[in-house]
Amino acid sequence: MNKSGTWMWPLLALALLAFILLVERRWQPERQLGPSLARLLPDLSPDAVTRLQVRRGRQFVHLERAGKSWKMVTPVVYPAQPVLVDNLIQALGRLTRLNPIVSTDLAPFGLEEPQAIIVVHQGRERLEVQIGNATPVGNQVYVRAVGVPGIYAVDASILDMAPSNVNEWRSKALLTSEVAQSFDRLEVRSPTRGLGFVLSYNPTNKTWRLSRPMAARADRVKVEQLLLACLQARVEQFVTDDPKTDLEPLGLQPPQLELALGQDTNDLVSVTFGNSPSNQPAMVYARRLSHSNIVLVSKELVEKLAIPFTELRDRHLFSFVPELVTQIELLGEENITIRRQTNGLWRVTEPDEFPADGMLVMELLGDLFAMQVSQFEKDIVTDFSPYGLAQPLRQVTLKTSATNETGLTNIIVAQAFFGTNGIGHVFARRHDETSVYEVTEADLMRLPFFAWQVRERKIWNFNVTNVVRVTVRQGERVHQLIRRGQTNWVVGTGSQGLLNAAGVESVVRQLGQLSAAAWAGRGAEARSRLGFNPPSMRVEIEVNEAGKLNTYTLEFGAQSRAQVPWASVQLDGQWWCFEFPWHLYRDMARDLFPVTVPAG
Repeated sequence: MNKSGTWMWPLLALALLAFILLVERRWQPERQLGPSLARLLPDLSPDAVTRLQVRRGRQFVHLERAGKSWKMVTPVVYPAQPVLVDNLIQALGRLTRLNPIVSTDLAPFGLEEPQAIIVVHQGRERLEVQIGNATPVGNQVYVRAVGVPGIYAVDASILDMAPSNVNEWRSKALLTSEVAQSFDRLEVRSPTRGLGFVLSYNPTNKTWRLSRPMAARADRVKVEQLLLACLQARVEQFVTDDPKTDLEPLGLQPPQLELALGQDTNDLVSVTFGNSPSNQPAMVYARRLSHSNIVLVSKELVEKLAIPFTELRDRHLFSFVPELVTQIELLGEENITIRRQTNGLWRVTEPDEFPADGMLVMELLGDLFAMQVSQFEKDIVTDFSPYGLAQPLRQVTLKTSATNETGLTNIIVAQAFFGTNGIGHVFARRHDETSVYEVTEADLMRLPFFAWQVRERKIWNFNVTNVVRVTVRQGERVHQLIRRGQTNWVVGTGSQGLLNAAGVESVVRQLGQLSAAAWAGRGAEARSRLGFNPPSMRVEIEVNEAGKLNTYTLEFGAQSRAQVPWASVQLDGQWWCFEFPWHLYRDMARDLFPVTVPAG
């Protein structure tokens, strides 16, 4: 071993230690100043903040948390803009200690007399941030936090988040969100104009009703539009906070109009509305009675509130949920009952029994749901005889199925009676009201008078591949077409004429899925009225079904207004007459009829 070199190892160790102490420790604090590691207010928890104080020059604002929102308590008591306050607190929480400036002289940075002082309270903890001058570049400002060493440059937007104008801290909403979530009464009062009404909400069935000046159903859509206009109303300008302001010149004593939102009989908030300023005719003075301040709001809101209560009345004669209806009863010239089966299909059960057309039933329910009162004839009626409603000419009842202790039962969900006619209108009333209304005669005429009008329009169903023969008879003339395979048709013995096999195949395929365009009647009376004595033409379609030859017979009568002959088929042993689909008759005339078809 070379003993002369061993003395160097202790010296190297000492040098390494000195490097660690002098170099590594010197740079360590700078690495900790990264923005993700060094917040200016590390203890700030935005959700825990309960109070906020902001001083800008001589202006001082004190705000306190109020549930999920904020309120201003100094210099005036007023709801604050929650988004503005929350954004400022969040921005304070994002401030970082990056590149500190160490100086005991605060004047050069504008921190001896700061532009703004923001104090945050969370529980018993108090955090203060002071904002000074702008940096030479101009896009940053100098700040310091009390109790935290150093001065820092941060984004200048922090100053814009703390407005110097008190009014900018105020909520611009005329009505606060807390009120909007809890009221069940809307009242408009106007002693000077003789207007006013009260709307009450029923949380059980989720409906609005007029309770003054009369009890009546309210139109849900119109009420919701009115409520939305109230809740969206904004303050356009804060006029004064002086409680000694003379209200009479502003039209606020007495007010032109007053809006109250409440629970039961207790007003949660009341707003009075006055005149328009001479230089701002589109605005009106307004005053919330819980505050002394006066503001300007859009005149449009007052115009919406000043409508007659009759405009809010529900003009629907029927009120029901179509999906819940399981039985329809129509009493009149013929008593009709239509029931929804367990499989969802509808069926006529009175006066006869046959399948009902699901689309026609839905159209019927749609017509009833849309039927409007054209005129409010009289609100409180004790004698319905003058209106023909003591023994009504027609009656419509809608029921739903329900199960109780005795089993399955039908409950009336809507019912209306129709009486005598006026000029273009019919008197009507609901079973649960004493009012008499007018509805248009046209609306009533859209309802079916006879059960046959709602029969299933699908007439029959067979496949063209099973068709054996088609015979067309017109008086003494007979034309027969025989099917020998797909698109393979020949003219029968004794028949003559040109043949379009593809056209015949298409027509017969459509006839296999025949549906009535609209029913016109049933029985001998209908056939006589529609020109079937004798029929102008008869079509017989022979079909092989499970080895048995069945004949489907279709007869044509006189022409309808659509210039298409009426058609008739036998269903359930009875002749049914209907309007034939014009496009199918056009194709039949081109490809199936070999002879001239008379006009009817």
